[in-house]
Amino acid sequence: MELIFLFLITITMVSTLFSWLAFSRLCMSRIEKAIKEENIEWLNWDGIGARALSYANVLVFPSMKPEKRPWIPVEDFRRHSTKRDRALALWLVISIYSFMTFATVWYVLNKFWPELVY
Repeated sequence: MELIFLFLITITMVSTLFSWLAFSRLCMSRIEKAIKEENIEWLNWDGIGARALSYANVLVFPSMKPEKRPWIPVEDFRRHSTKRDRALALWLVISIYSFMTFATVWYVLNKFWPELVY
């Protein structure tokens, strides 16, 4: 069972890496450029790299309110997105949340019920 978890963690980690790079390079830069051309101001700081995931969440979850993400021009970002942007955002969101879920479950099982893992 440990090998299954490690395999799933590895696959989702690699998928997260590629989806993060694809979304940030192919989508974010184009949309941010279009928003800047409209002279819309927003906080463009990304010290820990979470901006890509924040943008992806905005595109994947349409019910997310702009008040929840004051550092992102939510409506402008959605307006400038394409189907490809939403597809890459969905890939990123599924990949990273799957990775976090598998890693957390494996850690908890390994820490508290090691007999189930081995």
